[in-house]
Amino acid sequence: MFTAAGEAANRAIGCIRAGGRVAYPYGIRPELRISSGIRAEGYNGEPDPEIIGRLHRYIIQDKLSVHISHTFDLEEACEAHAALNSHYPGKICLQVNP
Repeated sequence: MFTAAGEAANRAIGCIRAGGRVAYPYGIRPELRISSGIRAEGYNGEPDPEIIGRLHRYIIQDKLSVHISHTFDLEEACEAHAALNSHYPGKICLQVNP
C-alpha cells in the first residue's frame, strides 16, 4: 500500500513482480508509474470524522495494541512479501533503519 508518490515510490513499484498488486489513495501527485502486469487499485483516503474521533479516543485511553507478527530488514523485502502468502497473526513490518 502506498500513501505517497514521487521517485522513491516509483522505484519501490519497480520492485513488484508481474502479477503483484498495489493500493494507493486517490489524488496523490505525481501519479504513480505502474508497470503493466501489476494490478493497481485506488481507494478513497477521505477520513470519516467519527472514525477518526473514535481512533483518537482509543489512542489517548491506551486501548490500542498492534501485534507485529514478523519484522524484516529492508534488504529482506522479498522474504517479507513472500510471507504475505502464509498465515500470520498481526502485521508484517519492514525495518528501514535497523
